[in-house]
Amino acid sequence: MFEDTKITIDKMKDLLYAVQNEFDNELDYDFDYNGREITDDDINLMTYYLKCYVDKVYAVMDDELED
Repeated sequence: MFEDTKITIDKMKDLLYAVQNEFDNELDYDFDYNGREITDDDINLMTYYLKCYVDKVYAVMDDELED
C-alpha cells in the first residue's frame, strides 16, 4: 500500500479508510454469531460505530498536528 516505510498522518488516514472499506465489504457475507444470524440492525450499528471511531481518530490526529 505504501511505497516507503515512513508513516505520515495522511498515510495513517488512508490506512484507516482502507480498513473501514474492507470491513464494509466483508459485511456482504452471511455471518453466524453464536448460533444466530446478524441482523441488519446489528450491521448498521457496527458500520456506524466504525465510522464514528475512524472520524474520532482523524480528529485526534489533526489535534495532535496542531500542537
